[in-house]
Amino acid sequence: MFIKPCEGCAVRDPITNKLLDKEGENKPDNQFWQKRLIDLSVIKAKKPNKPNAPQKKGDDK
Repeated sequence: MFIKPCEGCAVRDPITNKLLDKEGENKPDNQFWQKRLIDLSVIKAKKPNKPNAPQKKGDDK
């Protein structure tokens, strides 16, 4: 599932010990992350659309 921290929250991944990216990350739908959803530390979010890579000159054939 794709989640991001709620405003003002910093949540560490229990496996990597890194803070959850404020833009959101894919995380497993397990008990740890379900509890973070319930206590409103994180919310489900939509993945941001990445802009297409710019075309190189000569690619417009």
